[in-house]
Amino acid sequence: MTGFEASTDSLGVTRRGIVGLTDVSLTLAPDRVHAVLGRAGSGKSTLLTVLAGQRRPTAGSVAVDGEDPFEHPQLTRGIQLARGTGTLLREESLAASIQLMALLRPTADAALAHRLCAEFSIDPRKKPMRLSLTQRRTAAALLALASRAPLTLFDEVTAAMSAPTRMAFYAALRAEQAEHPRTIVLAAREWDESTELVEQVTVLRQNRVALSAPLTTFSALATVFSGTRLAVTELDASTPSSAVLARTSAGGRASLTVLGPVSVETALRADTLGLTRAPLAPGDLLGHLTDRRTDLSPTAVAAPATPFTPREGDR
Repeated sequence: MTGFEASTDSLGVTRRGIVGLTDVSLTLAPDRVHAVLGRAGSGKSTLLTVLAGQRRPTAGSVAVDGEDPFEHPQLTRGIQLARGTGTLLREESLAASIQLMALLRPTADAALAHRLCAEFSIDPRKKPMRLSLTQRRTAAALLALASRAPLTLFDEVTAAMSAPTRMAFYAALRAEQAEHPRTIVLAAREWDESTELVEQVTVLRQNRVALSAPLTTFSALATVFSGTRLAVTELDASTPSSAVLARTSAGGRASLTVLGPVSVETALRADTLGLTRAPLAPGDLLGHLTDRRTDLSPTAVAAPATPFTPREGDR
């Protein structure tokens, strides 16, 4: 079975006067790993619960494999949402949760779930409450991975993991995706090791889609120009202030971080001034994109007109 395509059109969610999502339109292509990134309260969890069929939107529409997932049990058997420890049976052993998952998810592999638990030193004979909170959350994420659901949603599942556990989880996810492709959505507040897995990035800001683009486009959205303070100041003077994300200086050196495409004219001017160019680190870029002060108008975040190519001195 291949992964489900998921899409939303002008999606809105409001509950008791509180806005969860506004005018969200996006498409999650099948058999790819997608990242949904944003600060706390930006709407990530709301989006995932709508995609999972656990919440009805108040505006717009949602489609998973071409159908509305809400109150559609046949379709939702192919959707797995890992969120906290909610998928685990509290009063039964972890093994019982694995057994239940195998009954509810036709694609699930119970043997894989047991093997993953062993690899992460989690005893499936124990009840969840006998495990640490981190172990419970890790177990829920591992069961979702073993579900092999055509649409598998992970809602900040790595937030409580240590760095080694998080890296091991992503390694297991990478191996599973290579053997059994499906549509995977990773929701998170920060950029981490999942960079190597993700193919599409969606950034939510203030409950709206601020950006949805392939990883290659995302990584090239901002450029850091570095050199002498005088040269950087000269380039800064000819750069629209709305496009400047950051300015730094130390001694006689300085840098200018600019959002958006680098025009041929700007690239030539930077070369003439002896400035080096480099793409902004994804984690730093995410911080700027989720900041409401950053201008994210279509012209500001258009695909780069000139792809970043290091000059000899930049390597």
